[in-house]
Amino acid sequence: MSRRERLRAETTREIKAIALRQLADAGPGAISLRGIAREMGMTARAIYSYFPTRDDLITELISGIAASLAEALESASNAVPENDPGGRLLAWGGALREWALQHPESFRLFYGHPVPATGRPRTAPWTARRAACAVS
Repeated sequence: MSRRERLRAETTREIKAIALRQLADAGPGAISLRGIAREMGMTARAIYSYFPTRDDLITELISGIAASLAEALESASNAVPENDPGGRLLAWGGALREWALQHPESFRLFYGHPVPATGRPRTAPWTARRAACAVS
């Protein structure tokens, strides 16, 4: 990775971390690109080069959450022998609970609080949810 790519990736991670903190503090309606830019010392225009809209940021947050959850569930399920489906299901359920307790703001965004509508259809998060729920 070039220096520029590393800085962009680091800034993107910081934007997402602040968005998750805003979510934890006041719910999904509180996620604001302008507020994130202000907190980071960026101009509002600069942050839009990372995420053109608030929906794009929320969609990326949900996709990351789905990947994290799917990884946790798959790891737990795979730790139990395949010939023990009941044990695999219990491991999966325990992993879901543990993940939810460790990531309460992510759990609320993924399963709980609806995101206030901004006029755009929200198909990507449903796709991410299906991917996370398809873990066997």
